[in-house]
Amino acid sequence: MKRRDVTVGVDGSVYRFHPLFPQLLDEKIDQLIVNDIEYQLMLSEDGSGRGAAVVAAVASRMKKRQDGCSDYPYSNRCIAQCLVL
Repeated sequence: MKRRDVTVGVDGSVYRFHPLFPQLLDEKIDQLIVNDIEYQLMLSEDGSGRGAAVVAAVASRMKKRQDGCSDYPYSNRCIAQCLVL
């Protein structure tokens, strides 16, 4: 990933209500990532609804931009391209 500053949306009862889980997750992520990457975990209250909206938006963009992507339209590269543009 080229970005050095990342915000990650997190949803779910375990993250929201378990008293130690956010801290444990943060510690594990620190162990797994490169030191020069900054990240923030942000609680998303309606992850399912927002996720569905993102999928619909990406699908719409992909349909409009299929001619601009030489890969299979649903490849990771094409999906990432649609998310950025």
